[in-house]
Amino acid sequence: SSLFLGLFKSLTADPLLATCETWMVWALLAYCQQPSWRRGILFWFFAAFGMLTKGFPALLPLLGLIPVLWYFDRKNRVSSLLQMKAGWIIFLTIGLGWYLAMAAMTPGLFQYFLVHETVDRMASSVHDRHAPWHFFLWILPLGIFPWSAFFLAGLGQLVRNRFGVNQTNRWILLLWIAVPFIILTLSQSKLATYALPFMVPIALIVGHLLDRFLHLAADEPFTFKVETSLTLVILAVAGVFSLFFAVSGS
Repeated sequence: SSLFLGLFKSLTADPLLATCETWMVWALLAYCQQPSWRRGILFWFFAAFGMLTKGFPALLPLLGLIPVLWYFDRKNRVSSLLQMKAGWIIFLTIGLGWYLAMAAMTPGLFQYFLVHETVDRMASSVHDRHAPWHFFLWILPLGIFPWSAFFLAGLGQLVRNRFGVNQTNRWILLLWIAVPFIILTLSQSKLATYALPFMVPIALIVGHLLDRFLHLAADEPFTFKVETSLTLVILAVAGVFSLFFAVSGS
Protein backbone atom coordinates (compact mmCIF):
# COMPACT_ATOMS: atom_id res chain seq x y z
CA SER A 1 0.00 0.00 0.00
CA SER A 2 1.09 3.58 -0.59
CA LEU A 3 1.35 4.61 3.08
CA PHE A 4 3.30 1.48 3.99
CA LEU A 5 5.78 1.96 1.14
CA GLY A 6 6.17 5.66 1.86
CA LEU A 7 6.75 5.48 5.60
CA PHE A 8 9.01 2.43 5.54
CA LYS A 9 11.41 4.42 3.37
CA SER A 10 11.47 7.46 5.66
CA LEU A 11 13.45 8.16 8.80
CA THR A 12 10.63 7.98 11.34
CA ALA A 13 9.77 5.89 14.39
CA ASP A 14 6.29 5.03 13.10
CA PRO A 15 7.27 1.73 11.36
CA LEU A 16 8.86 0.54 14.61
CA LEU A 17 5.75 1.61 16.52
CA ALA A 18 3.49 -0.26 14.07
CA THR A 19 5.68 -3.36 14.44
CA CYS A 20 5.50 -3.26 18.24
CA GLU A 21 1.74 -2.66 18.20
CA THR A 22 1.17 -5.54 15.78
CA TRP A 23 3.13 -8.06 17.84
CA MET A 24 1.54 -6.75 21.04
CA VAL A 25 -1.95 -7.36 19.60
CA TRP A 26 -0.92 -10.77 18.26
CA ALA A 27 0.40 -11.82 21.67
CA LEU A 28 -2.78 -10.55 23.37
CA LEU A 29 -5.06 -12.50 21.02
CA ALA A 30 -2.86 -15.60 21.14
CA TYR A 31 -2.79 -15.54 24.95
CA CYS A 32 -6.57 -15.17 25.18
CA GLN A 33 -6.97 -18.10 22.79
CA GLN A 34 -4.46 -20.35 24.54
CA PRO A 35 -2.78 -18.87 27.65
CA SER A 36 0.91 -19.52 28.17
CA TRP A 37 3.67 -17.78 30.10
CA ARG A 38 5.67 -17.18 26.91
CA ARG A 39 2.80 -15.44 25.12
CA GLY A 40 2.09 -13.31 28.17
CA ILE A 41 5.72 -12.20 28.35
CA LEU A 42 5.70 -11.39 24.62
CA PHE A 43 2.64 -9.18 25.14
CA TRP A 44 4.30 -7.18 27.91
CA PHE A 45 7.61 -7.07 26.05
CA PHE A 46 6.14 -5.51 22.91
CA ALA A 47 3.83 -3.23 24.91
CA ALA A 48 6.94 -1.97 26.71
CA PHE A 49 8.91 -1.41 23.49
CA GLY A 50 5.92 0.31 21.91
CA MET A 51 5.75 2.61 24.93
CA LEU A 52 9.49 3.27 24.66
CA THR A 53 9.14 4.06 20.94
CA LYS A 54 6.40 6.72 21.03
CA GLY A 55 4.81 6.73 24.47
CA PHE A 56 1.15 6.14 25.34
CA PRO A 57 -0.17 6.07 21.72
CA ALA A 58 1.36 2.59 21.43
CA LEU A 59 -1.31 1.30 23.82
CA LEU A 60 -4.31 2.70 21.91
CA PRO A 61 -5.35 -0.67 20.37
CA LEU A 62 -5.76 -2.11 23.86
CA LEU A 63 -8.54 0.35 24.67
CA GLY A 64 -10.80 -1.45 22.23
CA LEU A 65 -9.44 -5.00 22.32
CA ILE A 66 -9.28 -5.66 26.06
CA PRO A 67 -12.97 -4.78 26.68
CA VAL A 68 -14.18 -6.93 23.76
CA LEU A 69 -12.03 -9.88 24.85
CA TRP A 70 -13.25 -9.44 28.41
CA TYR A 71 -16.87 -9.46 27.20
CA PHE A 72 -16.60 -12.51 24.92
CA ASP A 73 -15.77 -15.16 27.53
CA ARG A 74 -12.15 -14.13 28.00
CA LYS A 75 -12.55 -12.39 31.37
CA ASN A 76 -10.34 -14.74 33.38
CA ARG A 77 -7.66 -14.86 30.69
CA VAL A 78 -7.49 -11.08 30.35
CA SER A 79 -7.33 -10.78 34.15
CA SER A 80 -4.50 -13.31 34.42
CA LEU A 81 -2.55 -11.50 31.70
CA LEU A 82 -2.95 -8.11 33.38
CA GLN A 83 -1.91 -9.60 36.73
CA MET A 84 1.42 -11.01 35.50
CA LYS A 85 4.03 -9.62 37.90
CA ALA A 86 6.89 -10.42 35.53
CA GLY A 87 5.03 -8.55 32.79
CA TRP A 88 4.64 -5.42 34.87
CA ILE A 89 8.33 -5.53 35.77
CA ILE A 90 9.21 -5.71 32.06
CA PHE A 91 6.83 -2.86 31.22
CA LEU A 92 8.01 -0.60 34.03
CA THR A 93 11.67 -1.32 33.30
CA ILE A 94 11.68 -1.06 29.49
CA GLY A 95 8.59 1.03 28.82
CA LEU A 96 8.91 3.62 31.58
CA GLY A 97 12.49 3.18 32.82
CA TRP A 98 14.11 5.46 30.24
CA TYR A 99 11.48 8.19 30.72
CA LEU A 100 11.89 8.09 34.50
CA ALA A 101 15.68 8.12 34.25
CA MET A 102 15.68 11.11 31.89
CA ALA A 103 13.11 12.92 34.05
CA ALA A 104 15.29 12.40 37.14
CA MET A 105 18.32 13.82 35.31
CA THR A 106 16.49 16.76 33.68
CA PRO A 107 14.29 19.04 35.84
CA GLY A 108 10.90 19.73 34.26
CA LEU A 109 11.18 16.94 31.69
CA PHE A 110 8.52 14.74 33.29
CA GLN A 111 5.94 17.55 33.16
CA TYR A 112 7.03 18.33 29.59
CA PHE A 113 6.39 14.71 28.57
CA LEU A 114 3.00 14.41 30.31
CA VAL A 115 1.63 17.87 29.54
CA HIS A 116 3.30 19.24 26.41
CA GLU A 117 3.84 15.97 24.52
CA THR A 118 0.68 14.15 25.66
CA VAL A 119 -2.13 16.38 26.92
CA ASP A 120 -1.34 19.40 24.72
CA ARG A 121 -0.90 17.19 21.67
CA MET A 122 -4.41 15.82 22.19
CA ALA A 123 -6.22 18.93 23.39
CA SER A 124 -4.55 21.88 21.65
CA SER A 125 -2.93 22.96 18.40
CA VAL A 126 0.32 24.02 20.07
CA HIS A 127 2.28 21.58 17.86
CA ASP A 128 0.96 23.18 14.64
CA ARG A 129 -0.43 19.87 13.42
CA HIS A 130 -4.10 20.79 13.42
CA ALA A 131 -6.29 19.24 10.72
CA PRO A 132 -10.07 18.98 10.18
CA TRP A 133 -12.00 16.23 11.94
CA HIS A 134 -12.41 14.26 8.69
CA PHE A 135 -8.63 14.09 8.11
CA PHE A 136 -8.31 10.32 8.64
CA LEU A 137 -11.50 9.59 6.67
CA TRP A 138 -9.62 10.30 3.45
CA ILE A 139 -6.11 9.43 4.68
CA LEU A 140 -7.05 5.77 5.20
CA PRO A 141 -8.45 5.13 1.68
CA LEU A 142 -5.45 6.94 0.17
CA GLY A 143 -3.02 5.15 2.45
CA ILE A 144 -4.34 1.69 1.56
CA PHE A 145 -4.25 2.39 -2.22
CA PRO A 146 -4.45 0.40 -4.49
CA TRP A 147 -6.66 -1.74 -2.22
CA SER A 148 -9.03 1.08 -1.21
CA ALA A 149 -12.17 -0.30 -2.86
CA PHE A 150 -11.66 -3.74 -1.33
CA PHE A 151 -11.15 -2.21 2.11
CA LEU A 152 -14.34 -0.15 1.90
CA ALA A 153 -16.30 -3.16 0.61
CA GLY A 154 -14.88 -5.43 3.30
CA LEU A 155 -15.52 -2.89 6.03
CA GLY A 156 -19.11 -2.50 4.86
CA GLN A 157 -19.67 -6.25 5.02
CA LEU A 158 -18.00 -6.43 8.42
CA VAL A 159 -20.25 -3.70 9.83
CA ARG A 160 -23.34 -5.38 8.38
CA ASN A 161 -22.23 -8.70 9.84
CA ARG A 162 -21.91 -10.37 6.42
CA PHE A 163 -18.21 -11.06 6.61
CA GLY A 164 -18.33 -14.74 7.49
CA VAL A 165 -16.44 -14.52 10.80
CA ASN A 166 -17.65 -15.20 14.34
CA GLN A 167 -18.82 -12.39 16.61
CA THR A 168 -15.60 -12.25 18.60
CA ASN A 169 -13.36 -11.82 15.55
CA ARG A 170 -15.83 -9.37 14.01
CA TRP A 171 -15.72 -7.07 17.02
CA ILE A 172 -11.97 -7.48 17.36
CA LEU A 173 -11.44 -6.21 13.81
CA LEU A 174 -13.97 -3.39 14.21
CA LEU A 175 -12.70 -2.09 17.56
CA TRP A 176 -9.04 -2.55 16.62
CA ILE A 177 -9.68 0.18 14.04
CA ALA A 178 -12.58 2.13 15.55
CA VAL A 179 -11.28 3.06 19.01
CA PRO A 180 -7.85 4.40 17.94
CA PHE A 181 -9.54 6.06 14.94
CA ILE A 182 -12.00 7.93 17.18
CA ILE A 183 -9.27 9.01 19.61
CA LEU A 184 -6.98 10.24 16.84
CA THR A 185 -9.89 12.02 15.15
CA LEU A 186 -10.72 13.86 18.38
CA SER A 187 -7.06 14.75 18.87
CA GLN A 188 -6.06 18.25 17.79
CA SER A 189 -2.72 16.97 16.50
CA LYS A 190 -3.03 14.94 13.28
CA LEU A 191 -0.44 13.51 10.91
CA ALA A 192 -0.74 10.94 8.14
CA THR A 193 1.95 8.86 9.86
CA TYR A 194 -0.43 8.21 12.78
CA ALA A 195 -2.51 6.00 10.45
CA LEU A 196 0.26 3.45 9.83
CA PRO A 197 -0.80 1.01 12.62
CA PHE A 198 -4.27 0.89 10.99
CA MET A 199 -2.72 -0.86 7.98
CA VAL A 200 -2.57 -4.20 9.80
CA PRO A 201 -6.29 -4.67 10.63
CA ILE A 202 -7.11 -3.10 7.25
CA ALA A 203 -4.89 -5.68 5.53
CA LEU A 204 -6.70 -8.46 7.40
CA ILE A 205 -10.07 -7.14 6.18
CA VAL A 206 -8.83 -6.80 2.59
CA GLY A 207 -7.19 -10.23 2.70
CA HIS A 208 -10.33 -11.91 3.97
CA LEU A 209 -12.42 -10.28 1.26
CA LEU A 210 -9.95 -11.29 -1.46
CA ASP A 211 -9.90 -14.82 -0.09
CA ARG A 212 -13.65 -15.00 -0.55
CA PHE A 213 -13.29 -13.71 -4.12
CA LEU A 214 -10.66 -16.32 -4.95
CA HIS A 215 -12.81 -19.18 -3.65
CA LEU A 216 -15.94 -18.60 -5.67
CA ALA A 217 -18.78 -21.07 -5.59
CA ALA A 218 -19.39 -23.20 -8.67
CA ASP A 219 -22.70 -21.48 -9.33
CA GLU A 220 -21.20 -17.98 -9.53
CA PRO A 221 -21.84 -16.29 -12.92
CA PHE A 222 -18.93 -16.50 -15.35
CA THR A 223 -18.99 -12.73 -15.90
CA PHE A 224 -18.52 -12.16 -12.18
CA LYS A 225 -15.47 -14.45 -12.17
CA VAL A 226 -13.96 -12.60 -15.13
CA GLU A 227 -14.58 -9.17 -13.55
CA THR A 228 -13.06 -10.30 -10.29
CA SER A 229 -10.00 -11.76 -12.00
CA LEU A 230 -9.42 -8.63 -14.08
CA THR A 231 -9.78 -6.41 -11.02
CA LEU A 232 -7.16 -8.41 -9.14
CA VAL A 233 -4.80 -8.30 -12.12
CA ILE A 234 -5.18 -4.51 -12.42
CA LEU A 235 -4.57 -4.03 -8.71
CA ALA A 236 -1.55 -6.32 -8.81
CA VAL A 237 -0.05 -4.30 -11.68
CA ALA A 238 -0.77 -1.05 -9.80
CA GLY A 239 0.90 -2.49 -6.72
CA VAL A 240 4.01 -3.48 -8.69
CA PHE A 241 4.28 0.01 -10.21
CA SER A 242 3.80 1.61 -6.77
CA LEU A 243 6.58 -0.55 -5.37
CA PHE A 244 8.86 0.26 -8.31
CA PHE A 245 8.42 4.02 -7.95
CA ALA A 246 8.81 3.83 -4.17
CA VAL A 247 12.07 1.88 -4.43
CA SER A 248 13.43 4.04 -7.22
CA GLY A 249 12.67 7.19 -5.21
CA SER A 250 10.49 8.74 -7.91
